[in-house]
Amino acid sequence: MNGKDRGASLYNRLSDDPGEVIENSCTEEFTVKAHFGCPVQATSNVFSGKWKVLIVWHLAFGSLRHAELLRRLPGVSQKVLTAQLRELERDGVIARLDAEGSSPRVDYFLTDSGKELITIMDAMCGWAKKYLGVAPTLPPRPDVIPTQPSGN
Repeated sequence: MNGKDRGASLYNRLSDDPGEVIENSCTEEFTVKAHFGCPVQATSNVFSGKWKVLIVWHLAFGSLRHAELLRRLPGVSQKVLTAQLRELERDGVIARLDAEGSSPRVDYFLTDSGKELITIMDAMCGWAKKYLGVAPTLPPRPDVIPTQPSGN
């Protein structure tokens, strides 16, 4: 199998067999990074990518459009942002809402599983402050993480 595991997203995986091919709700196959049966590694794999942590953190404050994310992530290219959004969507961390109207609008927002990752990220932030001396530069975690946008 070319040395790579095949299967459903990390979020939707239904089998403990990393080599088993499973179809996700979109009935498409994709590669899952090796996690060696370790849930911590599997979770870490969801964040692997230069911009994913920042994307998830920004979405904790509410839904954002692609252009809004581009503005909040200086240095990311449109191509890379699109690829990382697709991977986060595939892993069940974010979802997109296509709103029809006079101009097409796509909003990205955190799913319930994505909201759970915010707590993990907050704990990681505390650990980095305590043991690495890294001061946070982004706003602190919101008390309430917004729900899906209404599409208006």
